[in-house]
This record gives sequence, structure tokens and C-alpha cells, in this order.
Amino acid sequence: MNKKLILVAISYLFTLIHSSSTNNRGNKNHQDIICDPSNLDNCYPRIFEPTSEWQLIKPGQDIPPGLHVRLNMETLEKEAKLMEREEEEENRKGEVEQQHKFGQEDNHNAGDVNNKVVELIVGENNGDDESPKNQNSNEAGETAKEQTKSRNEQIQQQILKAKTGYKPKSRVNAEDLTNFDSALNEVEQYDAHLQTQTENNNKERFELALDTIQDYVHDIELGVKLTSSKDSTVLRKLIDLAESGDGELKSKVYNIIASSLRNNPEAVQNIIDGRSGIDYTAFTKSLLGQLELASDLVQKRILGIVQALTQNVQFVESFFTFAQGHNYGLNTLVENFTKLGPQAKTRAANILQDLDLVGKSNDRRSLEDDDPSSNVSNFIQHALVENKVSTQSEFEKYFDNLVTIHQQDETLKPTREFLNWLAREVEVRKEKKKRDDVSLEELKFDEEMLHARHEVFGNPMGLRKAIADEL
Repeated sequence: MNKKLILVAISYLFTLIHSSSTNNRGNKNHQDIICDPSNLDNCYPRIFEPTSEWQLIKPGQDIPPGLHVRLNMETLEKEAKLMEREEEEENRKGEVEQQHKFGQEDNHNAGDVNNKVVELIVGENNGDDESPKNQNSNEAGETAKEQTKSRNEQIQQQILKAKTGYKPKSRVNAEDLTNFDSALNEVEQYDAHLQTQTENNNKERFELALDTIQDYVHDIELGVKLTSSKDSTVLRKLIDLAESGDGELKSKVYNIIASSLRNNPEAVQNIIDGRSGIDYTAFTKSLLGQLELASDLVQKRILGIVQALTQNVQFVESFFTFAQGHNYGLNTLVENFTKLGPQAKTRAANILQDLDLVGKSNDRRSLEDDDPSSNVSNFIQHALVENKVSTQSEFEKYFDNLVTIHQQDETLKPTREFLNWLAREVEVRKEKKKRDDVSLEELKFDEEMLHARHEVFGNPMGLRKAIADEL
């Protein structure tokens, strides 16, 4: 057999008493035969007839004493055979023993390893001194039934004991790393700095383990498992490897983490509550800090994690509000948007839209627009118009990034609300120039704002008139 078995081997101490009635031996009536109701041609003896080879015990069959019985814990099929001579010698001692052996094999299962064997030696009558030879035939029949029932009950008891602590077989053999738990174990043992002749094989197994985890981790339960305290060392190691690894490794690891969190509130909560062994604040800042220099694919994976975490209110309130000290994530997305690749831009735009932090334009063109640059432009415009940005430095960064977005894509059009706001803002800043307390930095930004109003968001020819009016 290729399958690993948990064997329940039960041996009974007894001396077979041959009945003096040859009629009972030679004649079989309908009560001694069991037939399959769906196939009357499929009939077999009610009493299991053992040989020296393992045979399947069929439904309804009674198991005579003195047999070696085992149970396949996966299929729940029972098999039995005659005991070996050594086993019979032990039975004659009349002792009851129970042993749990690991890694034992029999000839029938020589290819298996790490099998659990439960052995029990039990007396035939279980302490009852009355023997069938001292009874008449009817009494002997009743006693035999009771003994058969007792033996079957003992088998079931041993099955239950064997099931205690029994773990169902994983999806596949642990050695081939296509099993989730085996893959987690491989990651935990992986040494990225191993310098031996087996280094290449070590890395290949690690990469196969990552592929396996990715295949399974979108499952809700396995996503929770990866982010739980029990397997937090694996998640922590994955993050450490990604932060020090190349772009390909970062992409794989961050995709695994994003998949484990996506549409999985419990897994997200594990991260937020620290059950994963990770400080989510430091982790988030580390991720966002990699955006500027990462490839488009890695940027997309990072934002996949961030997008999944925004399912959690606590996370949003920590990173994605306009409140001072709680806007790191929001500011980072706005400031790095023009440095993102095409795929990452789409994901960033989706995050900002899903947060629903600003009002929506009534402009039909804006409502139907699915271009990420246009959507982020609208987000920044609304943030400025609605006076959401709390400090002057953040105000300038928002405006500068809006200008850059429109310079990169000249087809983008500002909203009417933004143009009206910008016209008023420029006039207010003109008046501010007359004050003595205005810094040179502020004056420089005001000048840039005036130029952007006409050169980026309006008619470039209008700049001449605006400058002439100032003079």
C-alpha cells in the first residue's frame, strides 16, 4: 500500500474450542450468509474466515477471536489475518497490554513510515470463567454472540482511542511540498544564507513551498492560519526575507500576504491585534516606504496588502484619514502616485475611491471615468476644495502632485468646482503678498500656484494678463 495507515492491531487470548456437533459445522443456513441487497449474487459468510494474509472485513461480518485486526483511519476499512506464532505465544500468557509504537512497519506496509500502531492483547472471555464447552448448544450460541459483541466493542474502543490525537492526513505527502503545512514548515526551516553544495536544492524547495502556499492561502481558514500566533514565525520570516530579498521574492511574498488577507476579516484582525506577531504600524510604514523605488509589480503587491487591510476600521483610522498624525498612508499614496507603475496606479486609485473620504463630482464625465490618474486627480481636487488638508506643507504637496499628474497626462481636465476654488485662492494669495510677515517660501509657492492656474489648469495665454495686472 502507498497510503500511510494507522493500524489498530487487536489480538485476543483464547483457546479455540471445537464444537462436538459436526452438524453445526457442516450445515450453513441463511443466517450464516450475508448478501448485498443491491446485488444478491454478492454473498459472503457472516463469520469472517481468516487466512495468513490480510483480508478485508466486509460489512456485517463477525470477527472470530484470535485474529490480528487493523483499521485504515482514512477509509475506515478493517482488515484481519491469523496471528503469527509469536503473537499466539503472547496470548497464552493471558496478559493485557497496550502499546503505542511509532515508525513500525509490517510486510504488507513496508513502504510506509511513521505509522502509529496500537496493540491490545485481550482474553477471550474477558474475565468470564464460563466456557462454551460447559454449556448446551443454545447457551453456547448465546455466549458466542456475547463474546463477538464484546470483541467488536473492544475494537471500536481502540478505534476511538486511536482517533484521539489523530490528525487527518494532509492533502499530499509531506515530502513533495505540495501540502500547505509542509510548505509552511519548509519556509520556517529555510536558510537564505546557506552556503553548501545543497544550496540550489534548498532554494528550489523554498520556491516550491512559496508556490504551494500561494495556491492555498486564499482559502479563508488557511489565511487565518498563516496570520495566527501558531504560525506567526512563518509570516514573520516571510516578511523579513521579502524586505531583504530581490524584486521577485518580494512579489511572491507580498502576493501571499495579500491573498491571505483579501476578503478575510479574521485574518486582517489577526494582523491588527498583533496575534500574527507583527506590529502592523511598523509593517505598514515599511511597505509604503518601499513604493517609490519598487517595480510596478511589487508596488501592486504592496498596495494589495494595504487594500486588504483597509477593510478594518482601526487600520483606516490609523493611516487613511485627513487628521494630523493619522494620515501617513493617505499622504504616501498621494505623494507617490506619479512614481507608480500602471498596475499600481489602478490599485492606488481603487483604494482612495473605496475610502470615500471626499465628495463626488456631479460632472458626468467624472462619474463615468475609470482612468486611475483622472480619479486620483479628482480626489486631490476635492481634498483641496473641501479644505481637508490640515497643514501648509501638506497643502503644497497635494497641489504639487496634482500639477505633476496633469503635466504627465495633458488630456486630464480639472473640475469646474476646482477651477472656481483655484481662482479665489490665487486672489487671496495676491493680497497676502502685501503683508510683511509672509515668508519667501510662501511667496515662491504662491507664484507657482499662479502659473499652474493658467499653464496647467487653464489658458496659458491668460498668464500674461494676470502678471500684467499684478504689475
